[in-house]
Amino acid sequence: GRVEVDGVIEVSMLECSVCLQLLCEPVTTPCGHSFCRPCLVGTLRKNKKKCPSCRAICQIEPETHSETIALSSVAKAVFPKAYQQRILEVQAEKASWDTILPIFFYNDTLFPFSPLALNLFEPRYKVMLHRIVESSRRFAYLPKFDTYQANVGDMGVIAEITDIEFLADGRAHLQAKCRDRFTIKEAWIEDGTQGLHWCKVDLVNDGVSASESERQALEEAVSDCEQLFASVMARSSHLAREIESQYGSRPADSERFSFWLSSILPVPYGDKHCLLTCLNTTERLTLCRDLMRTSLGM
Repeated sequence: GRVEVDGVIEVSMLECSVCLQLLCEPVTTPCGHSFCRPCLVGTLRKNKKKCPSCRAICQIEPETHSETIALSSVAKAVFPKAYQQRILEVQAEKASWDTILPIFFYNDTLFPFSPLALNLFEPRYKVMLHRIVESSRRFAYLPKFDTYQANVGDMGVIAEITDIEFLADGRAHLQAKCRDRFTIKEAWIEDGTQGLHWCKVDLVNDGVSASESERQALEEAVSDCEQLFASVMARSSHLAREIESQYGSRPADSERFSFWLSSILPVPYGDKHCLLTCLNTTERLTLCRDLMRTSLGM
């Protein structure tokens, strides 16, 4: 309905103290301070769960916390043009949330479309689940278990939770599916979480084979890998059934086939890492072919 405003209201009265702009999609903390939703999301992710204004403990999830309708209604009524512009800016900021993810470190290299099963018990990963289970359900899977360090340029895969069970003792069993690869643009540790790392990422995809010679090279690499893989599977029907049960049947798409094959090959971490970071499908399949030939003694 129509908002009645008594007296003069200046924009500074409806200003977010983080971005110093007109409040948009405002969220009010338990201590009574209000901020734009993206501003509060950003500050609570990078700092201990404390109010940016008074540093009081702030145990809310700003991504899903209810909007303070009274404030947004006044802002819309008094500054309609400015509020409309702020809506566009906030929408752009919220779109970037998909590229800001908590990090799970592990000692195995996974690839897009790989299944993932985890039993989480560390305090920081309990915090991670609390952050994401009611929102994106996504986290950054980073194969750097030895150092627990995330550096600019590191590559991993985004994992999306498909099923989760919380146990009475605080542990959680989850099933996830690996999605896109990413490289880290920025990384930090959230205060008060016993070491929960976060990162801002860029998504990574293979380049497209544009020329006729590139397409022919890709077809040859696919054919070579299919023949070698068939030779391996012919040696053990049990292995063939186990692979199909865990990874599914052979994908038709060349890029997905290269990741599927990379997931299956029992090769050292260094080779797996090369397969993950390779940005060309033909080159990845060529490396898979060479690794299979080596394992077959060819």
